[in-house]
Amino acid sequence: MEGFRRACESVDSFIRSRIDEYNPLAMKGETSLAGLPHEVLDWLVPCALFLQGVLTLSPLLHLAGFRGTYIYLLVYCITLFLLVCEQRTTPWLGFILASGVLAGSCLTSIYWQVPKIVFLPFFFIGSVLLAGIAGRDDINRFINLCTLFLFIMLLLSWTGFFYVLNGGKALFAINNIDGRENFFYLTTFSNWRVLDSIRPSGVFDEPGTLSFLLCAIAALRRIYKHNELTSLALLVLGLVTFSFTHIAFLVLFVLSRSDRSFRHNLGTLLLIFAGVSFIYFFLLKDAIDAAMMWKFHVNPETGLLSGDNRSDQVSLASSKLTLRTFLWGLDYAGITAVHAFTKKFGSMTGTPMGPLIISGIFVAFPYYFFLMRVTWHGILRRQNHIYLAIVLLFLPRPYVTSFGYAVLAMLFLFSIKRTRDRKEVS
Repeated sequence: MEGFRRACESVDSFIRSRIDEYNPLAMKGETSLAGLPHEVLDWLVPCALFLQGVLTLSPLLHLAGFRGTYIYLLVYCITLFLLVCEQRTTPWLGFILASGVLAGSCLTSIYWQVPKIVFLPFFFIGSVLLAGIAGRDDINRFINLCTLFLFIMLLLSWTGFFYVLNGGKALFAINNIDGRENFFYLTTFSNWRVLDSIRPSGVFDEPGTLSFLLCAIAALRRIYKHNELTSLALLVLGLVTFSFTHIAFLVLFVLSRSDRSFRHNLGTLLLIFAGVSFIYFFLLKDAIDAAMMWKFHVNPETGLLSGDNRSDQVSLASSKLTLRTFLWGLDYAGITAVHAFTKKFGSMTGTPMGPLIISGIFVAFPYYFFLMRVTWHGILRRQNHIYLAIVLLFLPRPYVTSFGYAVLAMLFLFSIKRTRDRKEVS
């Protein structure tokens, strides 16, 4: 075994020496090892992360004809290019997860006798590789790019919100990938409107997606030590999405700040609450009532809150969960055509049991590993409590192996080792 390892190292050394020999510009410092200007290479991974982790969540790419397969092929090319030419590496944990999902998909494919299932994990594997090769500088650039982009989304969202508040009508509509209509109000899309109030979603399919991205980037900003006031501004302005999860995340985000006392964090939270209350009672009461407060009304037929759209999904998923479903999923359509699956069996994907019902444990295990690993890291010490807020984000959106979400999930998962290694070095 040791001889095989040394042989592999010798071959690798030989290949890299030939690259150096035929790339004299790199030796002069004018370009990178791959022959690209350093300015281009510096933004290669951040832009790939932004494309795969953010823009793929927008229906506009699909509408413009950019299919996920093409995007992931591009990202694979970038990743392999950097692995070979720039000597990047990916964590062993990522390799284990990717190999496990591929093996599980093969077993599931054999069970359902659907060969297509074997190829679906390559979307997840691409996310693992991309997030794995991203260095700290790449992630910081990605965070800065996302921060700028999301502030633009918030500006457009608030503009559209006030446009509707003053009687504005939808200018046109598009269909989301799942078939739902998504209306455009001057500067923002929204698939939710009551009277003269909307829940803006920017360029995304629903307000919850915009909220998720705002919270996820705020969490990455905390982990990688970016400015806290900017992160807080993202979250406070993001309240325009009127998302329950967003509110809960904001509370945890403030209270989990470890470099301030609990009294200081509580004071910050009360200050935010006072400002929001002033806006509610004196400026936007009718609009907020229409967009959000109705959710707190109890439905006399079910006894549940009117805004509770998860309990029914949990109940339905629980009724479908058997040993066979646990192992292989309820139906292969859950893996190959999830929207058709939802129409046939009902909506139950937005719960922690969703991945099991959709695809079975052999394909869905990265989600449950992610939850356990991040939760354990979050409870170890106070400075890690932001990871508990991250868990909150992925409970109603258990899409760790799906478009966009996989990249962000892997960035969070790999950040555990990156930040630990940084502390050991310092």
